[in-house]
Amino acid sequence: MNKSPSTTQTTTRRKTVLFCQDCAYQAPPTGRWTIHEKTDCTVYECPRCAATVTVRGRFPD
Repeated sequence: MNKSPSTTQTTTRRKTVLFCQDCAYQAPPTGRWTIHEKTDCTVYECPRCAATVTVRGRFPD
């Protein structure tokens, strides 16, 4: 017997989440992070403790 798909939507956690190692703050990359755009990279800082969470390089256009 085949089960029919559920018609109710389930809430799922986003797959892309950044975590601050210093204070355990977490949010998606589009969240409240302090973002510094530099010429060759983008720096994400924690809004709670100002720790650098990640540095993402930019590709030339």
